[in-house]
Amino acid sequence: MLVNEAYTSKCKALANTEVKKKPSYRGKRIERGLYKTNNGTYINADLNGALNMAKKSMSKTNLKLGIGSSGGVDTPRE
Repeated sequence: MLVNEAYTSKCKALANTEVKKKPSYRGKRIERGLYKTNNGTYINADLNGALNMAKKSMSKTNLKLGIGSSGGVDTPRE
């Protein structure tokens, strides 16, 4: 499925809002690779954009995006 990536890096992925053009954006990319939300939460900018693209595609198919964590993290080793 092709998804238009417009506004996906400007909108907060963790909010329950539609990804679209807005008069102003509360969060912002503060440096390459890092997005800061209006409440001070930091998220990887690429992950933020990818989650928003998933939101956009799932809204077309009436699916819900569950954002959360299982609590487990695997650290890569060299």
